Amino acid sequence: SIEVTDTYLFGDLNLNGSFDLTDAILILKVIVERYEEFTPFQGLLSDANMNGKTDLSDALLVLNNLLLNKQNGLSKSLAVSSSAATDTLLPVQMNLPAMEGAAGQEISVPLRAVESGELYGLDAGVSYDPAMLQLVSVRTSGSGDLLASNQQFPGRVHWATVNSVPIGSDEGVLGELVFRVLQTGTHLLTVESCNGAFSRQTIPGDPVPEVFGLAQNYPNPFNAGTTIRFQLPRPAKVNIVLYNIRGQKVATLVNEEKAPGYYTYRWDARSLSSGIYFYRMTAGDYSAVRKLVLIK
Repeated sequence: SIEVTDTYLFGDLNLNGSFDLTDAILILKVIVERYEEFTPFQGLLSDANMNGKTDLSDALLVLNNLLLNKQNGLSKSLAVSSSAATDTLLPVQMNLPAMEGAAGQEISVPLRAVESGELYGLDAGVSYDPAMLQLVSVRTSGSGDLLASNQQFPGRVHWATVNSVPIGSDEGVLGELVFRVLQTGTHLLTVESCNGAFSRQTIPGDPVPEVFGLAQNYPNPFNAGTTIRFQLPRPAKVNIVLYNIRGQKVATLVNEEKAPGYYTYRWDARSLSSGIYFYRMTAGDYSAVRKLVLIK
């Protein structure tokens, strides 16, 4: 027998049953702690890769799975990594020059990373003297960059940005901070924190999940095709079996040895009738069950 509990799709913060840009932006707002713009439950769902924390990798997972769905449509089953970026964030050394400005003047500070390598996301915090400067805006360099910033506290700004392609301009500028000068003089900025999601080619080896995990399929409910994600922290024999509402076995979706990593399985359900089904994953000592709804 199998035990069934109601489940939600981690990363689906607007609860519409699928990943979209709104979800990615909400995850960025969770990262920069704009608490008034998301609920505690949405904060829980923001851990899209289910590793126990919310960071850039969660927003990238949502964004890239959204693009993957658009590109593949109802393609054959696949088990691939969905992002060109790693799920491991590394420190980024940021270059912030001292600024000269007269009172009333607006000055733009370009943000450049010292390291080479492609960045798909940036999570940074910068402090400044609020008696000397007033923050006007945070800008990205790429037209497709998703951005969320927290400017609520004078003297500090926290922002996060991601894209499915490398962020930044051809000149290496990742973004810019625009200030209004309150007092004439030399103005210094301090980088409090700065972490980035680099391309897989920049970092040797593929990232390995910390825990086993089985995500809720998306979309759900669905018509004809849906996607099931799972992750393995170590090599394991993976078995994913589909059951009907009576607990009878309907199909075996996955039954093979897998290396550690993140996997996406695209399932074509056009041969089945409408109804409620359950899929169960076992891998070593790990076991999990999710409910799915097929509507035709």
